[in-house]
Amino acid sequence: MLVIGYAIWIYVRVRRAESGEAPRPSYAIVVFGAAEYNGHPSPALRGRLRAAWRLFRQGWAPVLIVTGGAGGDPRFSEAGVGAAWLRRHGVPVPALRLDLRSASTPASVRHVTALLPAHAGARILVVSDGYHLFRLERLFAAAGVRARGIPAQARPPDNWRWHWRECRQVLAYMLARLGWNV
Repeated sequence: MLVIGYAIWIYVRVRRAESGEAPRPSYAIVVFGAAEYNGHPSPALRGRLRAAWRLFRQGWAPVLIVTGGAGGDPRFSEAGVGAAWLRRHGVPVPALRLDLRSASTPASVRHVTALLPAHAGARILVVSDGYHLFRLERLFAAAGVRARGIPAQARPPDNWRWHWRECRQVLAYMLARLGWNV
């Protein structure tokens, strides 16, 4: 019963984090990877890139970090495809940092943390789908980084796939608390 209560509490926190927070001046905007198809961003990745691009253009951070390794096609990585999209939309190359190695959320957090300035408590904006933000903020907090979640899109009403993704984040967070990095 205690585990079910804890899962419900986490689910409520995941749902609450989905609306995101107002952006604030930060060191970097971090775009979390999503699928790419033959060198082109998937709709999910494109939405995340657009949200990060808008934040960058508004001047919230001078650096854009894109995460995600190669999926099924070793010729392309999520970060490489994302960086190419951002360059085509006017982001200068010196502003871009890439994490080309990550294959999971915890790995992305570790690699991004290594790209940040050495001083503890760096501020970043993390861009992903809303259901992902609670876990990202907590993983970065555990690494000593102050992350503010910015959703790439609003939560669609009554979407069972979205609800399933929220439940997966609850499970992933609970497993991470037990020491399993998923």
